[in-house]
Amino acid sequence: MDKLLATIIFLLSIQFTFATDYYISSSIGDDNNNGISAATPWKTFTKIQAFSFSPGDNILLKKGDVWNQTFKIYSAGTVIQPIVVSSYGTGEMPIVDVVADHNNLGWMGIGNNLWSTLEVPYDPKRLLIDGVEVLDAATDLEYELGTNIPDLVQYYYDDELSVFNIYSTDSPTNHDIKFSSEPYALVLSNDHNITIENIEFIGGYRICVAISSCSGITLRNLKVGKYANFGIQMGSYKVNGVNFQLCENVIIDNCIVDSGYTFDYSDAGTVGYTSDRGPREGVLFRGTINCELKNSLVKNYCHANLNIFAPATEPGGDPLDERVVQDCKIYNNTFTSPDIAYGGRAAIDGFCFNNEIYNNLFIDTSVQNQFNGYDNHIHHNIFKRIKSSPLKAWATGNAIAVQGYYLEVKGNVFENNLMIDCESAGFYISGNNGYGDISDNTFRNNSIYNCGTADNNIGIEVATDSNNYSNHGNIFENNLVYNENTDETISFYDTIMNIETLNDNDNTNGYTISNNIGENPLFVEVIEEDFHLQSNSPCIDAGTTPLATSDWDSNAIPFPNTLPDIGIYEFQGTLGLSDEVFDSNLFIYPNPVSNILFIKNKTNEVIEIVTIFDITGKLVYNKTIESNSTQISLNIFKLKPGFYILNLKSNLNTYTKKINKK
Repeated sequence: MDKLLATIIFLLSIQFTFATDYYISSSIGDDNNNGISAATPWKTFTKIQAFSFSPGDNILLKKGDVWNQTFKIYSAGTVIQPIVVSSYGTGEMPIVDVVADHNNLGWMGIGNNLWSTLEVPYDPKRLLIDGVEVLDAATDLEYELGTNIPDLVQYYYDDELSVFNIYSTDSPTNHDIKFSSEPYALVLSNDHNITIENIEFIGGYRICVAISSCSGITLRNLKVGKYANFGIQMGSYKVNGVNFQLCENVIIDNCIVDSGYTFDYSDAGTVGYTSDRGPREGVLFRGTINCELKNSLVKNYCHANLNIFAPATEPGGDPLDERVVQDCKIYNNTFTSPDIAYGGRAAIDGFCFNNEIYNNLFIDTSVQNQFNGYDNHIHHNIFKRIKSSPLKAWATGNAIAVQGYYLEVKGNVFENNLMIDCESAGFYISGNNGYGDISDNTFRNNSIYNCGTADNNIGIEVATDSNNYSNHGNIFENNLVYNENTDETISFYDTIMNIETLNDNDNTNGYTISNNIGENPLFVEVIEEDFHLQSNSPCIDAGTTPLATSDWDSNAIPFPNTLPDIGIYEFQGTLGLSDEVFDSNLFIYPNPVSNILFIKNKTNEVIEIVTIFDITGKLVYNKTIESNSTQISLNIFKLKPGFYILNLKSNLNTYTKKINKK
């Protein structure tokens, strides 16, 4: 026994080290302090870069403080004991801000209120004058300076000549000029097992948060991207001709990646590079394996909010090459760009395979999402109000475009997604880009509702090929395509048709087409964005077996003793219970329920108190309703599986209902 105990103690001594908390404060710190208490903090990140931290150590930045230097760290944690960079104290998040003053740059007037300087050796990408960000000219369109499109264009950087140009009615020396002084606000390079949380990072004329060749990195509860070109980029990159390793096991969780870029340049026209301005990428995966982006908001990026990109020249290759993104997961995020005239897409392209994108909301973007690559799984996402950009002469409001910009596109599965109120098609499939065939992809159990609002009400468009590559041999089965204005919702090789005719085109050009329907899906409430299915929905039992095993609500697919449904939600059946309760204007769903129980109230009564009792009569849940809401949500995930009695007390009546907690 003594020998066993000694062995256990020895093993623990190997895996664990004693952790130390280190404190950093830009306002009260001193690098000559010992840094091990809030009373004796260090001051600068220079001290952090020169120090050797141990696994399990915590590096704590004082809330309310600001640092104007790039954060780097040259120590590593372990899987069991990561190094944690976080915050302490009270107040706002600590801020790492590499946007700096750049006054007295030797401006030269060149006429027509234009000023130039040769003293900026890089394109700053974002510019503030007197504390206010100003709009840049598009690439190669310096003649836009001083024009309104409709916002005023005020600067342009000539990369070829390294000339920085500003439009100003007086000398820029009379104004406070600010832009990023560093390429990055946070750099992790060949770092391992580090968690960074509860901090805001601002600026970076290349990338705000750059992660290369790292493993075991967690970014949690960060604010990222203001005044930067890219938000977060991770991957592997060549240095002096040598490949770094792939980024592995990087997790981005509960972060806000918001460019803060809100200019209106919708009148710039449809020629040249008018759309190529402002911050480009929100989150970029490039050279990554087993990484995750979850529970986050990504907003207002002019090329892509999400870009999964591996520019291989051909399939195959060394899995340690930078040109691969595989086995990554993107889920429970919101991607939106409501404030810019072009951008916000999600994109997968190149040698990207076995990635899973699910339970995300893509809403209010002004360009189509582009999902290509190999063997990727895109399911249970909502695509809502995808719009065409005024800067493009062609329709760009497709919910999902499958067309391949770098390689052929094969083996992807698109299932149980919802496309609603998009200006172009729900699915647009085309081989016309000339990079390879679009084949062997599966589209099933998707619900396409009122799409093509600005493009002939087309819900699915399969384009005619105009080159040597082709769009063939894909599978369309058990989808619903509905439009309240017409039943001719399909464009199949340039022929407009209804859904029944599409089914009749089975075997055309190698396509497998069957069991698609064109009926109203009968969502619970479209206006209030409740896309659960009513009990008489044609989507119920109308699907085919998916690859996914759970729906948007984490309910199992299929519901017991039923067939799979079409759409993002599995109808939860009755099991002797009922989704419709009390009367037609007051009901609960889903029932059975896993985590969140909804109560829809369309009566004139005010629900005041909700209580839940177990089968022994013990009160297990009690909630007072503060306002007369039309929809009440109850988080009951802590309740054990079993039957319960739900009690609703209104200002007029008391209602009782049996519920089944799974």
